[in-house]
Amino acid sequence: MRARRLIGGTAAALLALLLSGCGALNELAVTRMDGQAAVVNCGIYIHSVVARDADTGRTVWAAHSDPQVTSYGEATVIIGTLPDGWIETANETSTQPTRWAFTVDNFPSVTVDDAKLRANHYLHDGEWMDKEDFHDDVCEEDGGPIVRAIKYAGLAILTFLAILPIVLIIRQVSGMRPADRTPGWYERKGIWRYWDGSTWN
Repeated sequence: MRARRLIGGTAAALLALLLSGCGALNELAVTRMDGQAAVVNCGIYIHSVVARDADTGRTVWAAHSDPQVTSYGEATVIIGTLPDGWIETANETSTQPTRWAFTVDNFPSVTVDDAKLRANHYLHDGEWMDKEDFHDDVCEEDGGPIVRAIKYAGLAILTFLAILPIVLIIRQVSGMRPADRTPGWYERKGIWRYWDGSTWN
């Protein structure tokens, strides 16, 4: 019984550890895709986008996911292109602003000059970086030190779980834990001996 509880508890801890490290990070960046301004998230979390002219406040484009159609968000939303299962609430993309103000979900608004938006050039948290750096360093898709540590911890726990039942079975069969036995006769290595609760006779 104690062995089952130990194995079960260790398995639950492993599952929680792996789940905590498997989810993509919720990080936002803006860039240019297909010639248009776009917002990008490490995970599939974007549910609403409002793109405004930062100088006039005019809403250039606005859309949000329809919860009746999909419960999933988007990893990338290109301004003016409506994702499947989304509802468009404003479209004035015929006139592009010189400065954008993006409001995405609950993230702070991001303001950027249209001329600075380039393909594979990401603005994240006020810092410009290339696409590879954003995905590897911010989204940690290359593994990163945290993800690598989680993987190593997971492997160590899996190894422990694989070895633990074998050790417990060997200990139980060989009588290495006599204190768990009730008094009585037991066969040990072909010889019947009496265990009185503290010593073998």
